[in-house]
This record gives sequence, structure tokens and C-alpha cells, in this order.
Amino acid sequence: MGCQCSAFDKNEEIRTSINEPLIDIIKSQFEEYKVLVYSKSDCEDSQKVKNIFRQNNVTFEYFEVDNMSEGPHLLTILQKITSSTNPPFVFIKGKFYGSSKEVSDGFARGELNKENLS
Repeated sequence: MGCQCSAFDKNEEIRTSINEPLIDIIKSQFEEYKVLVYSKSDCEDSQKVKNIFRQNNVTFEYFEVDNMSEGPHLLTILQKITSSTNPPFVFIKGKFYGSSKEVSDGFARGELNKENLS
């Protein structure tokens, strides 16, 4: 799967075999990244959640689904597994956490912080 992604402030292309089922790729990303964001490049909430992580010095990985050839299929899968309709889809330690509001609230309550997300 070719996609545009970034870990914190670096941009790099990640290539995964297109023959791998998409759900297996998603599951492997859950295991690989402690903080994972599936976002859209033109989405204000997606930009907001990434800025929240940056402001709190939390390393995260993100994938812009609208820049991926498999983006529409990926979006459908994410909607089904999260019961949420719109990006961003934030996963922490492999579990769906929510969107920008939930992440913002989590930092405000002290539930999320750099120490427990590193």
C-alpha cells in the first residue's frame, strides 16, 4: 500500500505489499504504533488532533487516507470498526480513542500525557 504518512514532523513514503489484505495492514499498524491517527489532509479536526499531539511532544504516526489509493476502502473499514463516521480516527495502544475532542479532553483531564504515550 503506498501512502503519505508522517511520524511527528518527518515525511516519508511507506510501501507495503498491495497483495496483503487491507485489514491485516491495519492490524499490523495498531501493533506497530502506540499513537496512530488516520486523517484527511483537508480536515480541520484532523489538523487539530495532530497539533494537539505535537504541542504535547507526543510522537505519533499518521496516515492521510485521502492521499492513499486504498483510501476509500480504508475509510469504510475504519468507520465500521469505530462506529465513527468522520476522520480523524485516533488509536492509542491499538484501541480506538476517538477524535480531536476526545484527545483534547484526555489531555485536559490528565488521562493522556507524554509519559504514558511514549
